[in-house]
Amino acid sequence: MGDLGYVAQVLGRFYAPLAYGIKHPRLMNVDGYPYPNATNTKVEPVKMLPDEVFAWDSVFDITGKALAARKGIVVVDTDIPLTELDRISYKTAIDRTKNSGMPQSNMSNSVLYAGKPFRFFPYEVRFFPFEFDCVELYIQPHAHLEREGDGKGLYAASIQLKFFVRDAHGKLAVAVSRTIRQDYLKHVSDTILPGAIVVPYQPIDVMLCCNTALDPNRQNELLVELDTPDKLRMRAELHNPDLRGIKVPDNRRVWLFFEQIAGFLGPRLEGDDTIDRLFDMRRRVR
Repeated sequence: MGDLGYVAQVLGRFYAPLAYGIKHPRLMNVDGYPYPNATNTKVEPVKMLPDEVFAWDSVFDITGKALAARKGIVVVDTDIPLTELDRISYKTAIDRTKNSGMPQSNMSNSVLYAGKPFRFFPYEVRFFPFEFDCVELYIQPHAHLEREGDGKGLYAASIQLKFFVRDAHGKLAVAVSRTIRQDYLKHVSDTILPGAIVVPYQPIDVMLCCNTALDPNRQNELLVELDTPDKLRMRAELHNPDLRGIKVPDNRRVWLFFEQIAGFLGPRLEGDDTIDRLFDMRRRVR
């Protein structure tokens, strides 16, 4: 099974920024996107190592899921860093809302591509068929703190792993919310119609949500809230920094999640109470 040390390492490392955000929500350095009151880590996804792919396939079969979904996804040829996709999507949604006068929809995980570059989107993106004979899996750790709109409290806190798929040429697999005519999928494709909405394809969804209040009199607890073939949802009640007595569910997926996150963690610098440097990907073996 797993090592309790990984669980304690991850939860202990996240406790400091969590506690700081709970006690000082107005001092959080928020980003403005994809949610105006949130702060997120920003690290580029890295290619999964063979032993990581094997471990995640053994509990989630992510390679099999990607292959099974091949008819519903395409790939895009773009130089946009994955860490910037939300920024582009958010600005596009805001501008469309202002122009149409309609209420803003939640498009935090969407990317709006246009066939021709326009004033705030200087990219031209082409779509290609997904070549499923050679799949490359990428993984990205992500941490999120979000304060309430009035700035008086913490609304949400989470750590998650995001999984992305690229083909042998490095093109990103995306799911498209409306049908792409097959004549757009040529060897060198025409650009998709302006306004098409696509999202990066992710075979599985794995997340740890944390409490947003501290109560030293309550015991720390780690629970599995949802465990399906495609999703793993956990909740951590971290009311105090003493993690020695915390019980960990006997679940291979839980152990693997914490082991993977622990491998991405950076050392905490003295006085650093933010999640900005939570992950240090420079140690990663490429």
